[in-house]
Amino acid sequence: MRVVGRYGQAPILEFRYRKGQLLNLVGEKTSEAALTFALQAATLALEEVVLDFSVVEDLDGSLGRYKVFLEGRHPKGLRKGSGNLRDALESALCDANPRYRAGLEAKRLGPLKLVFVRQGTFQAIRRELIDRGASQNQVKISRLVRDAKLLAILQASAEEE
Repeated sequence: MRVVGRYGQAPILEFRYRKGQLLNLVGEKTSEAALTFALQAATLALEEVVLDFSVVEDLDGSLGRYKVFLEGRHPKGLRKGSGNLRDALESALCDANPRYRAGLEAKRLGPLKLVFVRQGTFQAIRRELIDRGASQNQVKISRLVRDAKLLAILQASAEEE
């Protein structure tokens, strides 16, 4: 949180990001808000509709990178333009966070990878969170997934490109 002003004696707070939801493989500190903004900008430019998304840190290659799991309203259309969407998202993320751009340019971060998931994937994640005790009205999809069970749901729902 950050104080952005005052209303009388009371501080006005801005919520910056949820705990544990900061992308930070190489010190780029990309907030959930910056990621969401970048995805909205990328999909708007390409007239695509993303229903939900999460990101996973991918450390399998020589450079760490982010895998973005996307569930679209029109999955085949979303996949068809995947190269353009990936490029648009990468560009929008660079615009939203200059530190992210610096990580890419310095070859400390690898390029994004998009992974498209079947429709209903994020509903399955919501059900898992509710089964764990979350209130139906309070379930929030994690934008940065580190939980093994939730990651397994995402990976099991990945569609071949």
